[in-house]
Amino acid sequence: MLSLQHTAAVVLKRAAAATPQAFERATGLRVLHMSPAVVVVDKPTGLRSVPAYGPTRALLADFARRQAAGEADLQEKFERPTRRDRWCGVARDLDGLAPELRRRWDSLPRTKSKFIKFCGGPAGGRLNLDEAEDAWQLLRAAVAQREAEEGMEESDSVLRRVQREAGFPEACPVHRFDYATSGCLAVALTQEGASDISLQWRKRTVDKAYEAVVEGTVARDEGLIDKALLRVDAVKRSGDPSRVEVVDDDVPGAKLSLSSYKVLARSDTATVLDLTPHTGRLHQLRAHCKALGHPIVGDWLYGTGDANRLCLHASRLAFDDPALGERVRVASAASWELSEPPELVYVS
Repeated sequence: MLSLQHTAAVVLKRAAAATPQAFERATGLRVLHMSPAVVVVDKPTGLRSVPAYGPTRALLADFARRQAAGEADLQEKFERPTRRDRWCGVARDLDGLAPELRRRWDSLPRTKSKFIKFCGGPAGGRLNLDEAEDAWQLLRAAVAQREAEEGMEESDSVLRRVQREAGFPEACPVHRFDYATSGCLAVALTQEGASDISLQWRKRTVDKAYEAVVEGTVARDEGLIDKALLRVDAVKRSGDPSRVEVVDDDVPGAKLSLSSYKVLARSDTATVLDLTPHTGRLHQLRAHCKALGHPIVGDWLYGTGDANRLCLHASRLAFDDPALGERVRVASAASWELSEPPELVYVS
């Protein structure tokens, strides 16, 4: 009964957030474009594209308190299972879950569409759609309860708001950018929309541009940055971010990367650039600006970080909307709100 009420609530919520105005009220995000297949929002700096997962503030505070008191073996005491391990453990022990699914506890998908499909197949006991939906709701609720008991939670994000506040549970990202980057972010609202738009990203038929404030005065009015990048993954659970390094093209694991830039404005201490990434590598624009000798203002990973925010903004985005059958172009103006803004002279 609980799962049926939950499903009805989702349907009503989706209908309520089916217009840009309703969507903005539900999520607190400005809508730049919306159709039945996709929404493009103006993501603010400081909000994740997709959820991160970690301890609650209460758990962190408890750890800090006990650490200050000199308690031993805290790392072991506060160790938590991975999300996959927790999902599998709950599925294995959950009363009320179909026996066929409990026997396959180590194989159950963690995304709804794949879970429903799995339930309908021979491995999942050929459950009908209603039975599969009930099983999904039951397992999700049990996992959420276990997470709460262990002091773990998902962080706020654009995707979380679209799924839970606007009521589009099938929503998924077709691209993403860093926590500190702002601007045009597209989120598919359906699985079909995600497949179509993701294919456009892979085929590189999507047009995207960024605006950035970089340190120092860039001499040339425009140029190309053709530098291969090598991903350097952080040590697992170290808390450090992954990053990339500029390397020679023939270095094993190096990815060819190309960006172009055009100067919009200059000052004695900073330059505003219009940036176009022609490939889609991790931290590509941030690393390429550093390679240019002008890291992005506020970039603590590749520059000095001497600003109240990372000055990188997704200013333009164009793609084919599968629901409308036409090319969509959206734009968002950058608003840096720097504590010490440079006196810029714009290039005509």
